[in-house]
Amino acid sequence: RGRASAIPASPSRFTPNSRNLAKRGTVTEADLQTLVEDVARTAGWLCYSVRRADLGRVTDRGFPDLVLVKPPRVAFIELKTDAGRIRPEQQTWLDELELCDTVTSAVVRPKHVDALLDYLMRP
Repeated sequence: RGRASAIPASPSRFTPNSRNLAKRGTVTEADLQTLVEDVARTAGWLCYSVRRADLGRVTDRGFPDLVLVKPPRVAFIELKTDAGRIRPEQQTWLDELELCDTVTSAVVRPKHVDALLDYLMRP
């Protein structure tokens, strides 16, 4: 069953980018998104993101920030700062995705970056 727990809780490797991100202090969602997209693409994932500028055309509010595909895996990722809150419409999407057997969904905050990068780098 797809759950956020499919992303490892303790990372086994760290990347220079993730170390630099952690040293910066305040990390924005844009910083997280850039890092995750770069690592995902480098690791061979297809990456789709809904940029803030595109939100006026999105029909379903709350859709996760990133959709990552590397068969047989599909991951829906909602990016949040340490202080960012999940809106009810975002939680609805995450709850429904969690019910899908072949999908991983997760909320990723700066403290989760290394675990997510480890997940993305797995063969």
